[in-house]
Amino acid sequence: MIIRTVEANDIKDVISVSTEVFAKWDSDYYVSFYEVPEIFFLVAIVDETLVGYIISIPLSSHEHVIHSLVISRDFQNKGFGTMLLKSLFSKCKTFHVKYLSLNVNIKNKPAYKLYLKHGFVPCWIEKCYYSKYEDAIYMKKMIGSIYYF
Repeated sequence: MIIRTVEANDIKDVISVSTEVFAKWDSDYYVSFYEVPEIFFLVAIVDETLVGYIISIPLSSHEHVIHSLVISRDFQNKGFGTMLLKSLFSKCKTFHVKYLSLNVNIKNKPAYKLYLKHGFVPCWIEKCYYSKYEDAIYMKKMIGSIYYF
């Protein structure tokens, strides 16, 4: 298994995985993430097949928000989410990102447990975040020291 930065020829497979798990997004949506160097966009590859991805977007020079972490259904619960998160943590440290935040669907218990396991702290509930019937839990994690030397 390889985790690396997304490449232009991965976008079609990213859309395929996203559509399988969630709703279909326009390809321009993912291309826009690919084209912005401050956005961290990592993919997991198994036997030359893209099986998942994670995208984080800067909120400031020291904070990113995880936009999405998606694993193909056939590869869920096999550690790929953990591997993508750990790779993102490493990239954040390299670029001096101190905090990561995210919103997780209140009904998505496996994702919520994954984030708790990796040190994210639930902060509050965002009412009607996904729709007027679906709330999100806002979570945050400190990645590195807040002190500068």
